[in-house]
Amino acid sequence: MLKEKEATELGLPEDERPPCEFGNLRGPDGNTFAIMGYAAQSLKSIKRRDKASEMTQRVTSGEAESYQHALRIILEYVEDTYGVLEEELEKDEDMGAE
Repeated sequence: MLKEKEATELGLPEDERPPCEFGNLRGPDGNTFAIMGYAAQSLKSIKRRDKASEMTQRVTSGEAESYQHALRIILEYVEDTYGVLEEELEKDEDMGAE
């Protein structure tokens, strides 16, 4: 697992997160890898390949224990322009998911 110091350095401060537009989560754009790809492209557009790699590593290394957890990690790196991921998380919380 991550050391305490490393954990505080992950993600980006809210005011530095690039905007990211996510598609319809009910289709092919809704799988974790597609969502992560959109977020990585947004990070690369602001020259933050390091953070794109860090996010990808966190999501694929086993840190993300569920789809919802993966979405939460991704949201530590990008701004969800239209609130699509946040809406998905809220809906799952309302249904009693993680």
